[in-house]
Amino acid sequence: MSDGRHTLERERTGLGLELVRQLSVLMRLARTHGAADGAWGPALEKVRAVATLADGAALRLGGNALYLGDERLRPERDLAAAEGLIAAFRSHGVGAVSVRPGYRDEVLTDLLCAWGGARPDRPEEGFAVLADIAGQDHCLLLDPARAEAAAPHLAEAAKALYARALHAVAEVMDGVGTGQAPPLRRAKRVVHRLVDALWADPAQLLGLTTLRCHAAYTGHHAVNVCVLALALGRRLGLSRPMLAQLGMAALLHDIGKGGVPPAVLDKAAEFTQDEWALIRRHPVDGVKAVLRLKGADASFSRLASGAFEHHMNLDHSGYPRLPHGRDLSLFGRVIALADCYDAMTSARVYNRTPVSPERALRFLLNKAGSAFDPVLTKVFVNAVGIFPVGTLLQLTSGELAVVTGTHRDPFVADRPPVRLLTTTDGTPLGHPAHAALDERGPDGAHVRHIARVVDARAAGIDVSRYFL
Repeated sequence: MSDGRHTLERERTGLGLELVRQLSVLMRLARTHGAADGAWGPALEKVRAVATLADGAALRLGGNALYLGDERLRPERDLAAAEGLIAAFRSHGVGAVSVRPGYRDEVLTDLLCAWGGARPDRPEEGFAVLADIAGQDHCLLLDPARAEAAAPHLAEAAKALYARALHAVAEVMDGVGTGQAPPLRRAKRVVHRLVDALWADPAQLLGLTTLRCHAAYTGHHAVNVCVLALALGRRLGLSRPMLAQLGMAALLHDIGKGGVPPAVLDKAAEFTQDEWALIRRHPVDGVKAVLRLKGADASFSRLASGAFEHHMNLDHSGYPRLPHGRDLSLFGRVIALADCYDAMTSARVYNRTPVSPERALRFLLNKAGSAFDPVLTKVFVNAVGIFPVGTLLQLTSGELAVVTGTHRDPFVADRPPVRLLTTTDGTPLGHPAHAALDERGPDGAHVRHIARVVDARAAGIDVSRYFL
């Protein structure tokens, strides 16, 4: 592809991201200030400038992404704005919007006030209201959302990618265990694919982190920590190259365990003092292993930080202990959260009895400021959801449901998408049905409400089966 083509694509992508930012700003103003406010001026001017440069190209929703024309937008540093706009597109049944040069400010203001205001009971009702307003100005065009066919191939692709990640981890750990210098090419390729998959549909991969395989815990734990760390990094707005480096550091954070005998790692009983001492050596051994890797580049120091720091704790109360305190790296702080969360919900090594995802989050929040970075902890909760994927819920109707994703609208994060496992009287459903907890009835009230979180292990329910 020519340099000129690359430049045009970058310029078009930049225009699209700026349009996303400014429409998001205007919708927030619509919710907080209404139409009669001078704060609208700067954002309206920027929208006008973008509309002129983009020549009225449509901003459209395709799957889980926004496009300007045919260019996919990757809002690495404006994720919240993009997700809020995607939620607005979905809630009002909008498939595309075109803002052409020459539009009238007052009509666009009315449109965004209606669009950014109360959520309609049904998307088609919301679209009808918006289309009526846009019809007053020939420079504002709206297209309705098209019904999207189910995409089971996304779930299959996520499972295949997860399996490839397990294979990449096994390849590295086997090399470390035999004293060899394993190559990183396969692991790097897998991590880049994981980054792409998380942008396309985070719920698919987050759902697979509920898989539990005690016979191959180390590999599953490494992949789960990688996925969770990438989800947090994505929320932080890290660039794609930085996400790839974070993913590698997370995938290899336990590389120091490659030299620990499997009989110790897979031991069902409690560790002896000598075995604990061996386990606690793995951060230091991990740094040594990183230095021996083939294909480690200038970013190897970040790989070493992830291996060395993930048990150290923010206040240095963990291990390894250092004679002088030092600030932990960003990667070390991110991986520490992902590592602890997966370990607590997995019932291995550090916690023999698994806890629910919701209880694990409460533990992280209670330790924020001491063991974990308080800001990153809050972002992690936002990334995995108030009710994380895999949480078992009992609804006020009596139905049992498992959380299958996070809501795209941050204003209704407490109403995640679920799969219903039972009827209202507790009878198991042969084919669990998808449901939206933000669904409203004819009277405008929500159809379903969360009553409580259920301990899936105590209830004898393996939630991971619903993500296979």
